[in-house]
Amino acid sequence: MKKSSLIACAIGAGVVGYLATVYAVDQGDKTLHQQYLSQANLVKADPLSQQAFKIFNQKGCQYCHTTNSEMLFYANMPVAKQLMEHDVKQALRQFTISALMEQVQQNKPISEVGLAKLESVLNDGADAT
Repeated sequence: MKKSSLIACAIGAGVVGYLATVYAVDQGDKTLHQQYLSQANLVKADPLSQQAFKIFNQKGCQYCHTTNSEMLFYANMPVAKQLMEHDVKQALRQFTISALMEQVQQNKPISEVGLAKLESVLNDGADAT
């Protein structure tokens, strides 16, 4: 086999491996989002709060901004583990959304501090994805 054929096969295998990994991560993420949403008690929440809760869930905010979130399957793999631990530590220092999520589920007013932090994130265009 020619050297160029081997290189093409290696590149092809790399692309297939990458695409398979992206697919697996995406599917795992969707599964966790559906699981988290099904466990949430949004019966008391008004429609706007329900929509906000769903957006937090879709964006994966709970992964880094809560202390009790179930992490994705690759969270314990070498390199990813260290990166994710650092990201979670940084995120928790900035803003913890656990209380906010509970307030939404119980249809209670969100604290002014929580709203101000959310406003800051929206104005900065910050996005977890």
